[in-house]
Amino acid sequence: MDQYEIVYTSTAVKDMTSAELDELLRQSRNYNAAHSISGCLIYGDRQFLQLIEGPEIAVKALYAKICKDPRHTHPSVTWEGPTDVASFSGWRMLYALHQGERLKVFSGVSDLPVDLLIPARPTASPSVGRDVFDLIRKSIIEE
Repeated sequence: MDQYEIVYTSTAVKDMTSAELDELLRQSRNYNAAHSISGCLIYGDRQFLQLIEGPEIAVKALYAKICKDPRHTHPSVTWEGPTDVASFSGWRMLYALHQGERLKVFSGVSDLPVDLLIPARPTASPSVGRDVFDLIRKSIIEE
């Protein structure tokens, strides 16, 4: 099956509590499971960076829905296009909390997060954030 992905950034309208993030993830995982979508959400300092992937029609429909979500403003696509393989298949929504130069990645499978150091100078990439998602994929999925 052909895969499609969108990477976007946005700003939360307010600092989100752990309970609000948990509810957002619950809703996302349920929706994604029903629509063959997977991805990864990074949140920190009121900023979202998200990769969503799956069938093109489903991904575009989800992004249109995301753009209308009142919990954030200014969604902006940094990368969009077909991909040969899903980076986060098997994870309906992987989650990472951005804290300074570190990411705490929560798989939703284990309560223990994986702590990753974000490289100071990521490699050149065709999109903002794509290198970070590659780091997460390599550290979590390919281990």
